[in-house]
Amino acid sequence: MKVNQRCSHCRRFGNQHQLYNISEDISETTDVASEHPDMTAALIEQLDRWLLQTGALIPKPNPAFKN
Repeated sequence: MKVNQRCSHCRRFGNQHQLYNISEDISETTDVASEHPDMTAALIEQLDRWLLQTGALIPKPNPAFKN
């Protein structure tokens, strides 16, 4: 999810959240979530509200998938 200022990007992987400053790290190589826990929490809260409001479906892992 890119915020309006286009300065951060937040993704959810299971229960792990990652936050990237895409204005300085366009390749998303440095996770800054631990440096900005309040921003990460706020963005996740926004995302959760949006998912509920839109009725968006969240992909689930395929239990039959084998590496």
